Amino acid sequence: MSIPSSSHQDSLHYRLRHHSQGVRLDIWEVTPAPSPGESPYRFFVTYQLASEAEAQQILQRYLIENNVPHAVPTQQDAVAFHLTTLNHPYG
Repeated sequence: MSIPSSSHQDSLHYRLRHHSQGVRLDIWEVTPAPSPGESPYRFFVTYQLASEAEAQQILQRYLIENNVPHAVPTQQDAVAFHLTTLNHPYG
């Protein structure tokens, strides 16, 4: 999933964060050149899940349903301006 590409799809990122109840999966898309005062993200969503396997399933489903060839894994801090936390929708 981390195949290099020069397309705009490089702006889709994800991060896994372990916590005492499982895993958080963050998925976000960066705005290419935000104007002053504009959010640097097109969207930012966090899923709270029981396992990495569930996180992988959601990420794969997102990529397929949105015709995105890959996502860029990151460990960097990301600040969510409009953070939405969802429960696992595929259970």
